[in-house]
Amino acid sequence: MDSIQLEHVSKVFHMPGGRCVEAVRDMTFEVGEGELLVLLGPSGSGKTTTLRLIAGLEQPTNGTISINGEIVNGIPPKDRDIAMVFQNHALYPHLTVWQNIAFGLKLRRLPKSEIEQRVRDVSEMLDITKLLTRLPETLSGGEQQRVALARAIARHPKALLLDEPFSDLDTPMRAQMRVELRKLHRRLRTTIVHVTHDQSEALVLGDRVAVMDSGQIQQIGAPLELYEHPANTFVAGFLGWPPMNFARGMIEPEQDGCVFRFAGPADTAQVRCLRFQIPKSIAPAMAKHIGHEVVMALRPEDILRVMANAASPTDTTAEAIVELVEPTGPQVHVYLGLGGWRCVAAWPRECAPAVEERILVRLEMQRARFFDAQTGKAIALAPRSRT
Repeated sequence: MDSIQLEHVSKVFHMPGGRCVEAVRDMTFEVGEGELLVLLGPSGSGKTTTLRLIAGLEQPTNGTISINGEIVNGIPPKDRDIAMVFQNHALYPHLTVWQNIAFGLKLRRLPKSEIEQRVRDVSEMLDITKLLTRLPETLSGGEQQRVALARAIARHPKALLLDEPFSDLDTPMRAQMRVELRKLHRRLRTTIVHVTHDQSEALVLGDRVAVMDSGQIQQIGAPLELYEHPANTFVAGFLGWPPMNFARGMIEPEQDGCVFRFAGPADTAQVRCLRFQIPKSIAPAMAKHIGHEVVMALRPEDILRVMANAASPTDTTAEAIVELVEPTGPQVHVYLGLGGWRCVAAWPRECAPAVEERILVRLEMQRARFFDAQTGKAIALAPRSRT
């Protein structure tokens, strides 16, 4: 297992008519030995291009790519000793499963005994021994994916690159393959770079996750670090489902500290009254932004229902109108209107209200994140943890 380093890598595609598309921009990161790094982002964010650059299927316009400290720019894919698994599996339809797995090993002219041992070992590891005599067309999607992984792993590559390998599978099979891949990684400790647009998959699989947008890494870190402390509004909105709730507003002084006042699309009395106390633990940091417009963000699980209808409003509660209720099994997603602010909350199903019901909700302001309204970057606050 080897490490992979990208330093100031860019990739520009020259399109017809002289137009240029910068798919990857000044990208720098490292994948440690034995690490499983997930590249996460929407379509067109540069994930697959980055993977193809590492594999050698594309050459960088600028920057260097290194494997275990050795620069590999210009080295053909076959000489990088990296295996890649594509979204469409790319199995040879006229070859059996055994022949598909052994194909790359034969090209390397390995001894017959070693080929047989490797095929047997990887087949047992991925539980596909009973499939070795079958053709790919007789396999299910999940079985084909296992065979593609087996073919890649049998080579004993320096690193394994996975380009959205589970995207064509149904939901139960995707969940099963995620478990299998995680178990496989723990056993082999192979360096893996996994590309996906599925944030649930990224949070489950990754030792670290690199969130990408517009050809750049927006933030890279451990899954929970990104979830709890997003670096900007893009990361905050992209991670988590339902997505984070955002509200633009002003930080205003208060006798005991400061408050966040919601700035709605219409300057009504109801909107002007939508004000929430900033917790004392972060009030000193937020006081620096008094008079400035900021963006407040709250996870759906941090908007709570106050079950006692007779409870008096406080500086972190507000009356809301229920606009929609979506059952999701153990939870319900409740879409709320608070004055001019629309948000979504995630509650246990026993807390589900009725549509058009007026209820009282409490915002867990100690869990709120704040961002600069102009740059979208996170405002540094005192460290905190979910209790």
